[in-house]
Amino acid sequence: QQGMQQQGLPPYQPQYAQGAFGAPGAVPAQGMPPQPDNFAASTPTVAPAILDQRIAHLERRVDALEKENEVLRQQLKASAGASAPGSMATTTASGAKAGTLRVHCVGAVDLLAKDANGKSDPFVKVTVTEANGAKHSQRTRTEGSTLNPEWDQVLGFLNVGPDATVTVAVFDEDPNDVNELLGQFVLKVAGRC
Repeated sequence: QQGMQQQGLPPYQPQYAQGAFGAPGAVPAQGMPPQPDNFAASTPTVAPAILDQRIAHLERRVDALEKENEVLRQQLKASAGASAPGSMATTTASGAKAGTLRVHCVGAVDLLAKDANGKSDPFVKVTVTEANGAKHSQRTRTEGSTLNPEWDQVLGFLNVGPDATVTVAVFDEDPNDVNELLGQFVLKVAGRC
């Protein structure tokens, strides 16, 4: 750089493109695709307070999932204690070992609108059907007036045999009417453990 200054040239300073959140100086421009002149104006700026709120929300979700996981572990320990000698074993009618099934209902996108307001009040119902026809169901909470719900709930089922099937159905909750089916799918437990 001293030689460049002696020749009357300004010192070398790399050119930087706009950063991920519109902050200059984040990424060198070499090798980057050309950006429009209004790139800085089109790049969304996220306030640090919003990022802090998002991080706090995600940390609370992790804490809640860890608590649910602990409850399931305790239920599993309790059911394992029930299989001590002289008590009921955790096997299916065919003699196959049964286990714990956890279904994590994260969310949905672009559901059908079933209400007059152009939205739905969706919830998920998970039904485990054993090979002998026994059924066990659980459901998530209802997310009101949305087509893009975020449940982020884990539903746990104990003593599920490998021959069981799992039906995951999304409904629109109507308190004065019958819940309307928005969609469903069925999975076999076998091969997914």
